Amino acid sequence: MPLSPDEYERYDQHLGTAAEAALARGNIQLAALLADCHVVDVTYMDSLMSLTSDEIWTGVRLYLEAPAHIVFRLTGELIIELQMLVNTTLQPEGETILEISLLNTRAAPGWRERVVPSLNLADLEAPDK
Repeated sequence: MPLSPDEYERYDQHLGTAAEAALARGNIQLAALLADCHVVDVTYMDSLMSLTSDEIWTGVRLYLEAPAHIVFRLTGELIIELQMLVNTTLQPEGETILEISLLNTRAAPGWRERVVPSLNLADLEAPDK
């Protein structure tokens, strides 16, 4: 189920806070990659209870959508850092990210006309005998 406009704005602000924090920490790569990402869904997974206090957090899975060239640059190490940064901003709201799933942005109509010419398939054809 897609996020409501209010939910989208809320999670986008958290994503932006994480991007600014990454930049402040000197991780320009993560900050730059996040500029093209969008939170498209959040799934509530579990309730987490603190062993040392009465606090309860809601564990969520965050779905990020980005173009393919961005998805493949978001390494496991960058995802772990992103999870930590977003959790820092969500903690006061009683949520914690348990998992981040990356989704490719859907191709626009006419993708074959854009992709096939870039493949240079004519170079792979067998010569006539």
